[in-house]
Order: sequence, then C-alpha cells, then structure tokens
Amino acid sequence: DPIPSLEGSMPDRDNLVALADWPLGEVGIVGRLLDQTPEKLKYLAQKEIKPGTAIVVLEREPFDGLTHVLINDEAHVLSQSITQSVLIIREN
Repeated sequence: DPIPSLEGSMPDRDNLVALADWPLGEVGIVGRLLDQTPEKLKYLAQKEIKPGTAIVVLEREPFDGLTHVLINDEAHVLSQSITQSVLIIREN
C-alpha cells in the first residue's frame, strides 16, 4: 500500500506508474505494491522491493516481459507480473 508523506497525505494514484512502464535508466521510488498476497510480498521483500525503495530499470527483454533492475546496487530480473504490480512514484 502507499506510504503517507511526513504530513500524512497519501500519494495520488495519478502520480503512480507501473514499473513495467517506467523509463530505462531513471531512478524511481516504489510507492505501492498492488498484489498483497503473502507469497508475492515475501518474494518482493527478499529482493528488497517495498515502498520507499529506489529502483532503476536497466533493460527490458524483447520477449516474455523480463525486466532487469538495480536495487541497492544489486541487479535483479523481474517477471512481467511483478513489474505490473509494483508502482513507482512519478515526481511532477
């Protein structure tokens, strides 16, 4: 779920972009995880993907929707279902 700001306001859904659509090479901050199933949350936690985490998309494979990302100086490969359920905060 989204993280409130220090003032207690919640991020506007219009300012969230799926990681699947996030531009290559730009640093983004995870704002929300759409899938709240325990198995998926455990998997995401193992990769340190949680609200507030900085993430960079390094590369997208042309088939099967695999996305290479950098999180805390560690490279990971994520499936399309994961990148569609991780929302990144778009700064205006």
